Amino acid sequence: MTNLQEGIQLQAGLFVDGVRVLIEQAVVEAIANAAGAPSNRRGSGNGGQGKRRERRQGQASNRARRTTRRQGRKRSSEEVAALTTRLYETIDSQPGQTMDMLAGAMDCEPKDLRVSIRKLLDDGRVKKAGERMHTTYFPMGPVGTTVTESSDQ
Repeated sequence: MTNLQEGIQLQAGLFVDGVRVLIEQAVVEAIANAAGAPSNRRGSGNGGQGKRRERRQGQASNRARRTTRRQGRKRSSEEVAALTTRLYETIDSQPGQTMDMLAGAMDCEPKDLRVSIRKLLDDGRVKKAGERMHTTYFPMGPVGTTVTESSDQ
């Protein structure tokens, strides 16, 4: 077979797999609707009760999320330094991870690591590859040193 034929077969296979997944999802949704389970789609046929219930549940989860936040308090320089050190150690032990993966390993939110990763990048202790959601981070030298200091030793 030629490369063109192989490419066409590969694309056709991917298309068929995608259609198969969509059909399976439609079947599951149809069975759930027939059984009376609430649908993920709008207009579930229950007079809007589902929408109101979802809205109330969303408000409750937002309230819970807000109470765990720091209520606008700035982190001290010691807290930022400690988090930066922890972040570097995590990157050193797990190179090539995305920010979401690093935050999961550190049990925090990715947004909490923005200042720390910027400090590590500016100091030359970490390098990055990729863009946006696919950015991965790699260590460049020991904790507390920059690239130039670690290469001189």
